[in-house]
Amino acid sequence: MPERRITFMPRITALLSSSAASAAWIVIPLYAKQMGASNFTIGIIGMVYGSLYFISSYVFGNLADRFCRKKILIGGLLLSSFAFFLQIFAKNPTHLIMARAFCGFSAGLYPPSLISYVVDSKRPLGKFSSYLSLGWALGSYIAGVVGSAYGAFIASSALYTLAFLLSLVLPRSPQERVRLPLFPRHIIRRNLNVYLSYLVRHTGAHSVWIIFPILLSQYGITMYQIGIIFATNSIMQFIFMQISDRFRPRPLIITGFSFTALTFLIMYLSASFPMFMLSSITLGISWGSLYSGSIRYIAEINREIGTASGMLQSVISLAAVIGPFIGGTISQKLFLKASVIYAMVSAVVALLIFVSLEKYAHSSK
Repeated sequence: MPERRITFMPRITALLSSSAASAAWIVIPLYAKQMGASNFTIGIIGMVYGSLYFISSYVFGNLADRFCRKKILIGGLLLSSFAFFLQIFAKNPTHLIMARAFCGFSAGLYPPSLISYVVDSKRPLGKFSSYLSLGWALGSYIAGVVGSAYGAFIASSALYTLAFLLSLVLPRSPQERVRLPLFPRHIIRRNLNVYLSYLVRHTGAHSVWIIFPILLSQYGITMYQIGIIFATNSIMQFIFMQISDRFRPRPLIITGFSFTALTFLIMYLSASFPMFMLSSITLGISWGSLYSGSIRYIAEINREIGTASGMLQSVISLAAVIGPFIGGTISQKLFLKASVIYAMVSAVVALLIFVSLEKYAHSSK
């Protein structure tokens, strides 16, 4: 029974917490638009969330290697249940910026500890990651069914509360505690090809995601259909991650970057629900292979898994700071699909960075 609990309880915790984050995230752009926010302001909202997520995941990823990971996980989930509920009180774009800042800080607290817990327990990371994606599918579907921002925020808080309650009874796992400086240069050098390529790829992707629901709505796609598009992406991720442990990490990462470029090419050519659904399928394959491959790649070459994975989360969130600002600015000054072109080029550049810096990173082991 303890073995089964160690295997399945972290996965369910990941499912619930990921559902909570996505249910709120998908409604934010349209909710801000209803408040009268410009595309640029919507970019600022996304940038603030990413900034606080970046700081939180960086600091608490480091702490996860030094202190009890389970306590950090529990605290992060509890704080998130409170922070995401407070979004219902946002009545204007300024309030929403403040609320999303609190959400970003709380949501960045727990992922490094949860990933490290799974690594400590020696469970397959690919299958664990698939439940994060399944959570995004569930959260997207919930947001589409609920059909309102208030309902999505309440659902997010409830899901985080369930994840918190489940985390209280997680079995203890063996943990090797490591003392590290707050700025571990050797870890950055060792994983530079992953971190830098992720920053470039994700900056492009986030320049699209911040305006994506608005882009879809311009083609007459309903909120329910938007939820289906996001859910399809996440379901494809779940399916692909279930089998990703059969493949080596490096080919998975290369596949992920390649399919990202293909996704944004399809998206640029899309003007209807079926075409956007196709881009959602290729996106699911791209992220399913890229993320599961990257987590395993990092786990194989790093002893300080909490810090190394926390820094990956920080890089992702740093891109969520830069990307929305670029996306909001481009869409305001040019046209909505200009950010899609930028994202496609970014994916190609990211692939080149990963391959070209690999030898340098390996020489720093």
